[in-house]
Amino acid sequence: MEADNSVHEELPSKDRFLSGRARWILAASLCSLLAAMPPLIVEFPLSTDLPQHLAQIELLKSVEAGSPEANQYEVVRFTPNTLVYVVLEAAWDIVGPQRAGPAALAALCVAWVLAGFALAISQKRTISVAVLASLFVFNLSLYWGFLNFMLGYPVFVGWWLLASKPLDWKRWFGIVAMSAMLLWAHSLWFGFACLLFPLLVFPARTEIRVGAAWGRALVALSSMLPVGIAALVWIPRLADARLSQNFDIAPHWNVPFLLRVGPGRLMEKGLEGIDLLPQAIVVLVMVWLAAALWRAIRDADSVTDLPLLKTAGLAWGVYLFAPDQYLNTICFSSRWLPIAFAWMLLALPPPRARDRLINAVAVSIFMIFSIQTTYAWWDFEQTEFSGLSESLSQVPDNSSVLGLDFIKISDRLPGRPFLQLASYSSAWHGASTHFSFTEHGSGVVRYREKPTNNWSPGLEWFAERVQDSDFGLFEYVLVNLPEERHSEFAVDAPVKPMTREGRWRLYQTTRGQDGEIGETP
Repeated sequence: MEADNSVHEELPSKDRFLSGRARWILAASLCSLLAAMPPLIVEFPLSTDLPQHLAQIELLKSVEAGSPEANQYEVVRFTPNTLVYVVLEAAWDIVGPQRAGPAALAALCVAWVLAGFALAISQKRTISVAVLASLFVFNLSLYWGFLNFMLGYPVFVGWWLLASKPLDWKRWFGIVAMSAMLLWAHSLWFGFACLLFPLLVFPARTEIRVGAAWGRALVALSSMLPVGIAALVWIPRLADARLSQNFDIAPHWNVPFLLRVGPGRLMEKGLEGIDLLPQAIVVLVMVWLAAALWRAIRDADSVTDLPLLKTAGLAWGVYLFAPDQYLNTICFSSRWLPIAFAWMLLALPPPRARDRLINAVAVSIFMIFSIQTTYAWWDFEQTEFSGLSESLSQVPDNSSVLGLDFIKISDRLPGRPFLQLASYSSAWHGASTHFSFTEHGSGVVRYREKPTNNWSPGLEWFAERVQDSDFGLFEYVLVNLPEERHSEFAVDAPVKPMTREGRWRLYQTTRGQDGEIGETP
């Protein structure tokens, strides 16, 4: 089969190499800048779990500095799912606590984009598909703040580039090292790699005469064994720990198969964002993929990358058949849908059109979406995060804060964007709160023995469960309510307003007014 003409156009011969390389550098740089814009333009990026991750860094610094409470915790830097804290800590040290979140999130977005471009260049794909695949950095994991899963993507690409090439002993040891890095980044990515590797290395035929190929495949698979054993030891311990903390670790299929394959679900979970533009972009991508698939079937000169297509197919399989929640991990299956879209774009040839035109279309789609997202994040901060910055500035250092999110759901953005915002008081002021990732046992800092909490359980999810007795356990309360309802809250609850504008307002409790120290969660 002949090579795709468009690939030759994008990766030109030696006499045109510099101009071709310049186009790739320009496209990668532009997409990286566009991907980094939304988190860098705001104070509070729309990434739900980000405040909790930052609170882990503040606690890490406190424990390693020998705080009085340090003996309650243990630091576990090299357990699975904790590599992202290296990025967060570096951002913290470079730009400080208040800009660490935007900086780290921007770095993860750039790493995602550059990984996709590296993959496209390695597999001789086109600029247009590299650009469109990079668009899926704006995904569910970004908005929910699954930062360890986000970091797992560029690490997985590094692993894939080794695993998909012919094996030698240097590559064997490289796969071992990248497998360890992958498990350190996120165990789900390591599990995905374990499922994918046989598809990449085993020969398609099973005749006796290809026995040597099967032998090489088995040697390649053995490179996953050392880290695989460590994962098999760790996963039951994680399950036991979460079960002992009363977390639900059973698998749950909440979304039926027919709904998962429906266009509504694909549009809703393919790209995340504010308003309707993400769904419109997914429709454009599906039209692109349909045209690309038609070209792959009809054109003898088109090139479909089989290893990339196998990876996309496995991602589709996980999205369609895996549980929605397992081991207390939410969005277990749906986080793979953007991966499936991205790798399918990379695997198939682009629709037949002039190179300059189709590149311009892809870049324009990325630019429009990024600019709209950047503005939407800024506007969201001005409206639905109004009062948050002023309230957090009033939180005293090392105080205790109860966060109550009564609004819960935004009309403009799916998910629970307000869920963890009270943890900024921990990240920026060392405050103790009613809920911390330290309880999960999967962060970089965890409790040696989980303390008993005396307040109503589940307040981070269900603020309406709060009781008058809960206010007496904290010095301050950070409340998210429609502005017109704050006057009622100030009358009904045993609190005194500290701020008086915006949806987010800080209140002082009777315990705080008495100068007592809140109970440390």
